[in-house]
Amino acid sequence: MSKPGTPVICLETEERFESMKEAMERYGVSSGSLNSALTYGYSAGGYHFYRADEPKPDDSFFKSGNGGKGSSKKRPVICLETGVQFESAIAALKWLDSGKTNNRGNMRTALISGSALLGYHFYYADEPKPPNSHFKRAVYCEDLDTVFTSLETCADAIGFNGSISDLADKVANGTVVKGHRLGFVGVDRKPLPNGDKWKPAVTDAKRENMQVGRVSSPLYGKQSVKPARLQEWLGTICEYENAVSKPATERITGIRPDGAIFLRRQIAATELLSLADRYGEYLDFADEAADFAPFLYDASFSTRGAYLKVSSPGNIYREAGFPQDPFFYTYNHLRDALVPKGFYPSTVSVRHPHGLTLEQIKRLPELLERPVVLMDSDRDDTMIAVLADVDEDGFPLIAALRPGGNAVSEGRSVGGTIVCSFYGKPENYFRFKMQQMPQRVLYQDIEKGRELDARAKLQLFGGNIASPDLDRRIIRPPECIVKLRADTPQMETHGRETSRVRRESRDMASGRAALDAGRRAETARVTERHIDSNLK
Repeated sequence: MSKPGTPVICLETEERFESMKEAMERYGVSSGSLNSALTYGYSAGGYHFYRADEPKPDDSFFKSGNGGKGSSKKRPVICLETGVQFESAIAALKWLDSGKTNNRGNMRTALISGSALLGYHFYYADEPKPPNSHFKRAVYCEDLDTVFTSLETCADAIGFNGSISDLADKVANGTVVKGHRLGFVGVDRKPLPNGDKWKPAVTDAKRENMQVGRVSSPLYGKQSVKPARLQEWLGTICEYENAVSKPATERITGIRPDGAIFLRRQIAATELLSLADRYGEYLDFADEAADFAPFLYDASFSTRGAYLKVSSPGNIYREAGFPQDPFFYTYNHLRDALVPKGFYPSTVSVRHPHGLTLEQIKRLPELLERPVVLMDSDRDDTMIAVLADVDEDGFPLIAALRPGGNAVSEGRSVGGTIVCSFYGKPENYFRFKMQQMPQRVLYQDIEKGRELDARAKLQLFGGNIASPDLDRRIIRPPECIVKLRADTPQMETHGRETSRVRRESRDMASGRAALDAGRRAETARVTERHIDSNLK
């Protein structure tokens, strides 16, 4: 029996492991099956292994069976997209320039399940070619300018009631389906091993078929949308996603090698329009912040009394009672946010350098739109929003919001909510606040809380802070809104009502409402028992 620290090599992938444990974790096999593979030549998890510190055994040593299929014989494979045959899976991987271990291990999965490996599909050359439905490929609808992640999703979207195999053949042949022109999504094509050029993706016959049944105005989310309008929306969304450097997993749009913009997932036209409007507003703030960045340490750029419009208040803040006035952010706070932590330049005045990146600043409107937690601040005129991002030290970001403020926008004084600060807070700050959070919290988003916990490596926001009813619900007006209603003459049309709301808000924040409700319920139960006793 081999020792756990024995270095081993996988026969099929030629991958070396410094210990049996590494090979077991990589291929998901047990120590017993790996020992049998090393000792008797059987396969483990479909692969064969031999000890790296001993000479490589002859081909006759390796056997099939014992929990795994296949043999030591190298099987030729064919690339579906190129039609090129490789003498083995290893040869295909070398053409793909795959130096990563996980890509080598995924080749077998690609051959068996039909999934893509680095954008290409493969099948064994010594077996009949699988049907088109076997290969898992995204489908592009030309007239909708939409990419469907699978044939099944495409069938549901266009109302195709036939079999998936039939749809796959139609897509492969370029046949118009339900008035839609479909095609399998291509890849950024690599040069062929023999130097040959690629054939055209669409043949004349396919192009002829695509012209049949062309629709004049594509149906997009059950609405008619002109292609020019659609491209305008996509351009706005893509520009914002590029500006904030969104990762591919969070993006709505993608860019093809020829520069064309496409959607990464299906989305209704109404939702797309709403997203384009919001992102357009976010872009205005992002552009202003980017324009200021070159003057960060330039004293000639006066920031006194200057404001940037962040965005209009989202639904959450309107439900909390915030005025319809926009959110504003001062240039002084922007400078503090961008200057690295601990650095106090001599050319400009910086009070609290926070070390945020320009991309994080640009995302401020989006982060505010869906906060993790909203809670009362120590000041009665300010509310704290915990946001789903972290600074360079991994500290969760917070923003202090003061409604009812005044800002200078376009040369005139306007009302608005002032973003007083935007920076990261250490873990001990939130640990301390946790003792008061059940009384202070008025909104929580558990899903965003889990996202923040993962980024900050904490376990604070992903559970119920006070009550399950808090999840994405405003349970009471924040103290700053109650104070604003009391202090603003036009909002104080009913003095008694304002006093009542303020008193109830404070009672809920202190837990007094729940205590009084319990006392009233207990009094009612005692009274009922007395009445029953008298009746008897």
